[in-house]
Amino acid sequence: MRETARPVENPPTSEADLGRFFKALADDTRRAILGLLERRERNVSEIVRRFNLTQPTISRHLQVLREARLVRCERRGQHMIYRLDPDALALGASVFFGRFRRCRRAGLGPGLGSLPQPAELGQPADLKPVEGNRTHRRFRFDG
Repeated sequence: MRETARPVENPPTSEADLGRFFKALADDTRRAILGLLERRERNVSEIVRRFNLTQPTISRHLQVLREARLVRCERRGQHMIYRLDPDALALGASVFFGRFRRCRRAGLGPGLGSLPQPAELGQPADLKPVEGNRTHRRFRFDG
């Protein structure tokens, strides 16, 4: 059994990782695929049958989900079997929301062991308003 996705021990901590995470979640089809995979693992053909899309289009969606570490796949004979990685989904959301004090106070964010804190992620601690017009508020980070 050969895994083609990175293990959840490497949570999405960089800006690029979080960008891939949210890009994957931004698409309706990819969210629907995650919902299917939450129920049980499936091969590509099973996933394609559930959508009015071509196999190459579904494969591209699955590639985006793999790059975001939200699904894992393994080859079984001639089939690629996909399954949701719920720990990676929870960890990615926790890392992102853990960057914001208000979210941490509300219980969102780190709580799954030793997740990186905002300062460790290169995120400045405070966001201050900058002079600007009323319709476009601008902010700067003071770290």
